Amino acid sequence: MGSFLAGLFILLSLFALLVYAPYVLIRGLINPAKYSKHNDRKRFVKNTLAAWCGGVVLFVVIGMMIIPDTSENPTQTTVEAPKVVTPVTTPEPTTASVATQTKAQSNPIKDYGGIVVPYSQKNMPKLYANWGGEWVKKINAMMPKVVAKVASNPKCDTPEVVELSDNRSRVKKEAVFFVDCKNGERFYVSQNELVQDQPLKPESEQLEGKPHMYIQACRESVKNHLQFPSSFDDEILSTTARKTPSGNIEVVMPFTAKNALGIEIPQTARCLITTKKQIEISFSNR
Repeated sequence: MGSFLAGLFILLSLFALLVYAPYVLIRGLINPAKYSKHNDRKRFVKNTLAAWCGGVVLFVVIGMMIIPDTSENPTQTTVEAPKVVTPVTTPEPTTASVATQTKAQSNPIKDYGGIVVPYSQKNMPKLYANWGGEWVKKINAMMPKVVAKVASNPKCDTPEVVELSDNRSRVKKEAVFFVDCKNGERFYVSQNELVQDQPLKPESEQLEGKPHMYIQACRESVKNHLQFPSSFDDEILSTTARKTPSGNIEVVMPFTAKNALGIEIPQTARCLITTKKQIEISFSNR
């Protein structure tokens, strides 16, 4: 109710001060005889302005008395605190549990011990004589680990054979094994690679590039084996190149070349580029 009265008083006061008082002042100045009991225009203006200033002062004083003071009783608004939802967290695995999981993953469940045939003086007398008893014992201990390492490689579906490689091993210095898988992949694993964490690469991936990229190397090697290299004439359209399941590149190249009597002989050269990047050549007559 107090706010309503205050507003009403303010409106009436503003109307009187800003509208009615100027109106009276202007009309009095125009015709003081009609709107004032004094014909003295100067005196009329003075009295009117004095009344107007008194009205302003009265407006301010009464307004301060009517308008309520809100500073002592401020309006308080209560804001509810947001509800805190405690998320359900999964405890992080401890170092011990991680180590256990890693160990479980590194040890395949399947047992490949059935394909490992230990060497002995009885079943491998020549190998036993070359390597000696102590080395044979080490070789037998390494073979199951070699199979397990190859079995963990995605390129090998199932290991089937593991043997000591006579060609790549160095007697009493370094043992190198080969493992053949059911899908035709072959892996060579040295005793040094056995203790390394680097992934193994199958023989099928040792030679990079397409098979036809090795035709020129075969051509040059064939010429080097001829008595008259300048007489070499290969049949390009009949030359073939392929990668064997073991990872080697085989190039078959029909050609003609002169023999010692100067007679052109039709022959076929077979180049085998091994995964060790060596070329083995054989010739046959056509």
